[in-house]
Amino acid sequence: MEVDQKGLDRISVGAAVEDVHTISEDENILTVFDALAEHTYLVVIRDDEWRILTDYDLLTRLKQMLEPFLLIESIEMRLREIFERVFGDALSDRLAETFGEEHPLPTPTSVEHCSYAHYAQFISIHWDEFESLFDDQQDVIRELVLEIGDMRNRLFHFRVEDPDEFDRDLLRFGQSYFSSV
Repeated sequence: MEVDQKGLDRISVGAAVEDVHTISEDENILTVFDALAEHTYLVVIRDDEWRILTDYDLLTRLKQMLEPFLLIESIEMRLREIFERVFGDALSDRLAETFGEEHPLPTPTSVEHCSYAHYAQFISIHWDEFESLFDDQQDVIRELVLEIGDMRNRLFHFRVEDPDEFDRDLLRFGQSYFSSV
């Protein structure tokens, strides 16, 4: 809009009004990102109603959708760091010994190949090495790791209809707890 020396009282309303960009509520999320990169806002038509969608709205929803993934990833990284701190260079050997041929879980070649079931069992089997870190809470830690592992599997294998059904408070607690150890 070219204003130059004109006063506001001499600018037409048409000069200040943008063309409305509408999208369907069924639009692919990537299309919505592209549209918001080009427009300040979008109008979504749903049930004969107009709803305004801004980049803030999209980012807020995206954060809500991503939070469980990011919390679970953070917890897993912290568990790996704890294992490496406790066992150092001997970790791979200890994993192989613990999950050998007799064990029902497959033998991980490294901590990066462990599942949450591996983490829970490894902590329980080697509780003497972990006890001082986890304040003598073996059952609580094992159940916490197993519950987070169950949430991880449901989420990462798309067995969740609504990510909001997750116990986000438990994930936040787990992330905070394992980060403080």
